[in-house]
Amino acid sequence: MANLQSFPGAALHPTSDVATTPFPIALGTRLRDASGNEYVYCDFTGPVYNGVTVSISNDGNFTAAALTNSHRGSVGIACGAGTSDNAGWVQIYGRHANAQLASGDSAASSTMVCVAASSVSSPAAGMDAIAGTSDEVHQIFGMWPTAAASTATTSATSHTGVDIAVWLNYPYVLGWVTGVIDPTT
Repeated sequence: MANLQSFPGAALHPTSDVATTPFPIALGTRLRDASGNEYVYCDFTGPVYNGVTVSISNDGNFTAAALTNSHRGSVGIACGAGTSDNAGWVQIYGRHANAQLASGDSAASSTMVCVAASSVSSPAAGMDAIAGTSDEVHQIFGMWPTAAASTATTSATSHTGVDIAVWLNYPYVLGWVTGVIDPTT
């Protein structure tokens, strides 16, 4: 990605790059590209692929793993493939064209709501889109679909086969149960 604007040295590393230790950029470093999209540099704690929705740790260590509905706090979308030995960029603001859907629902559209996946799919996707509310909804606030789902990608090892364009505005998960905040989850 060209014209990255951030701390010195960040422009040398496109957002799809991943690195092993020692990491070339400090964890937690943020940057914006020429289109205004914003990213944060995170340490992956498990396998992720481009388009996977990830949880970002709440402890200031900037670790990231595929999102499940047990997470509370900040989320974003991984911009490259990595394992627990890698760090890479996670998008937290702007438009992302290929967020993977855990359900593989090709009927997903811009009228739906983004939610944390109920479990880690294979390969992990982290996010789903649903038509409304259910008994237990773990909505991702600050993230919403902007188009119909696409089935153009079909790699069984790195992709669920269905993705959707989303807008991110510093997304996060609170943990909602039957329409109210449940402080016990």
